[in-house]
Amino acid sequence: MRLIRSYAGHLLLFSPFALHRKPRDLRPRVNPRLRHACMTSLLAGIVAMGLAIPGVAQTLSPLTPPDRSSPRDWVASFLTEADRFTALYSAYKADRTGANNSAIAEQLDVLRSFLDLGSFPPAFQNKVGGEAAIELIDILNRLPQDAILSGPADPVGREARPDVWMIPGTKIVLARKNDGLNAGAYVVPHETIIQLPDFHARMIDAPLVRDTPYPSLRAEQLQATGPLIPQFMVDALPEPLTRSILGTPVWKQIVAACLFLLVLWLNIWWSGIARRAIQRLPEALAGLFRLSGPFVLAISFALFYLFIETQLNEQGVVALATLLVRNLSLIAAGAWAVWTLTMIVTEMLIGSERVPEEVLDAHLTRLIGKIVGIAGATAAVIYGLSTLGIPAAGLITSLGVGGVGIALAARVTIENLFGGLVLLIDRPFRVGDWIEIGAGSGRVEDIGGRSCRIVTAEGTRIVIPNSLLSAEPITNLGRGPNQRLQHVLPLPKGMSRDDVETRLASVRAVLAAHPKLDSQRDDSAAILTGGPDGTLQISIDVPVNADLASDLDSIRTETLLALLHAASAAGGNEENSGGPAR
Repeated sequence: MRLIRSYAGHLLLFSPFALHRKPRDLRPRVNPRLRHACMTSLLAGIVAMGLAIPGVAQTLSPLTPPDRSSPRDWVASFLTEADRFTALYSAYKADRTGANNSAIAEQLDVLRSFLDLGSFPPAFQNKVGGEAAIELIDILNRLPQDAILSGPADPVGREARPDVWMIPGTKIVLARKNDGLNAGAYVVPHETIIQLPDFHARMIDAPLVRDTPYPSLRAEQLQATGPLIPQFMVDALPEPLTRSILGTPVWKQIVAACLFLLVLWLNIWWSGIARRAIQRLPEALAGLFRLSGPFVLAISFALFYLFIETQLNEQGVVALATLLVRNLSLIAAGAWAVWTLTMIVTEMLIGSERVPEEVLDAHLTRLIGKIVGIAGATAAVIYGLSTLGIPAAGLITSLGVGGVGIALAARVTIENLFGGLVLLIDRPFRVGDWIEIGAGSGRVEDIGGRSCRIVTAEGTRIVIPNSLLSAEPITNLGRGPNQRLQHVLPLPKGMSRDDVETRLASVRAVLAAHPKLDSQRDDSAAILTGGPDGTLQISIDVPVNADLASDLDSIRTETLLALLHAASAAGGNEENSGGPAR
């Protein structure tokens, strides 16, 4: 759990150290006399420490926070916790185990509590706080203890608690918090924290005043590694590789760069596998592979940073750059996952048999899905960037102001987008319908966000802006074009009633047999009418299911040939079997 918690935001900043801590107050069971002797010794030690460091309240519980109620208490408590950290680090160097690793990580969290890190971006607070705490230990180890432990006093000699106090002989400021959970406690403010690297560089060559096994704990921090990296390998490295550039030894930067390239290659390799799987697998399984892309991206960079932080222990600018890469990768993965999941759910709704086609329009559903996906991905990006110090409120305000400018510059495009939304909601026509508008008539081929495409009977594609379509009268002729086969078939003079009925039945049979002729519709007709000079004729008017004019010509030719063949078979006059056709 500690490993997960450190990755999720409470990252290990002095991280050759892993993740669990032994309680400080575990006591073995002993007999009463031995227990009495131990208690007597413990009380004597507490009294001695109290005399050595006046005003320091000894905490018997690991859950009790350090005393920071006054400047003197802050200094005394910080030095006590710094000594405990130094002892734990020595124990880790002697025995590089996970338990010792964990104890150091916990103690570094305690040291961070002496600093006001709230004004730093959340993603960088642990990293900045860990480095600042170690630099502060090195500085205080070189200052006169009597001066820094004296604390401020009022005119009558009592301990004062000013809003701001500067440690004597330094420019290190302690400020009292006036609100929040730690109201009344003293902390090192933001302005001083950002100056600590400079203070440390100027003080590190000064002689040590306090007893410590490490002349520069910051130098130890730079070279420290996690338990998985053998110390003998680090000790065997040539001197040029151990030099620090931008706050991190060169060899650590080389290892980090190789790991980054490995993670990058892994994501590219997996994207190729997922792309091929999506093309072969059913839609349900293909959706899982679509989601695998952002998940592999997030997990791979999370593990990459976890190893860098807990084992390589990068510091300085390089560490912040690595942290930035990790966070940007997670932001991209989050936005990608939201978009992909929205599109998968949208297609599932469209393909669901439980939702009637009349209730759910595919084009409208996809448009709404895209809007929701864009909004969700944008929210994920804004939240992620806020952890990097870019305020979400400022981003939203900037987007709003920029949106007004974009709207004014792209007024026509926005009108078309809203026109397309109106068409998809109102649904005056659908893809495949034959419509008539002022610009012409044709079959609806596609309804897009900006325009619609219509194919005329001649095969010409017309692109009509949605704003124009939503504002003009539309005649919807339904599925298929309004093309008709109209033909007049003269009958020879002197035909008997039976012959006329036979000829009419054969014509209707020909029309019904053709797959592209809709002779069963109510507006179709093959009837007997009067012709010139008292003759009879069969008037044909039948809808044709043809998308293009060339299709209509082919259907007309096939039908007339079939009618001619039927007339010849019935013994009619061939030269009188034809008439005007349209």
